[in-house]
Amino acid sequence: GLLTLPKPEFTTLYYASLNNLYDPATNANGLVNFAVAENQLAQPMLEERLRAVGSGAAPTSLAYNPYSGNDRFRKAIARVISKHIAGRIVNHNHLLLSSGAGSSLWLLAAALADNADGIVVPAPYYYAYDRDFVALTGCRLIVSHGGERGDPLEPSALTAVVDKAAKEGTRCRVLVV
Repeated sequence: GLLTLPKPEFTTLYYASLNNLYDPATNANGLVNFAVAENQLAQPMLEERLRAVGSGAAPTSLAYNPYSGNDRFRKAIARVISKHIAGRIVNHNHLLLSSGAGSSLWLLAAALADNADGIVVPAPYYYAYDRDFVALTGCRLIVSHGGERGDPLEPSALTAVVDKAAKEGTRCRVLVV
């Protein structure tokens, strides 16, 4: 099963901020939330291009969605791939589409690692890795803090954390850079 992690304070603050977002006309004293990486600037151009190829995608297709991707969007992309690329019917259930970095990393970890494998991350790391990698895949974060020069991606530092994990019974299968 999935591990249950406590809800981080950040999550509570994030959802509270949604009720007080900045708007120049209606809420000039509101907050600008820099914690969301959702690219809304490119959304109109992407929606126009998806409509132009007859995908049937909806505006919500490009927003944060389930980690396997929005079902309607997967069907739309399957139609485009079938018609313009593959030349045959592509089953939308064979597609995984990511709308964010977290879900992309989770998909890669789920594909490359098994439950209880190690995922090496350089310190400091994004707080959501605990959820994306640990809770959702059952993997274990192996944190590299740095070698002689303090660089967490220095080969000697990576070798040291991977060797230490192996001695403790954890096989490292993924390095997040």
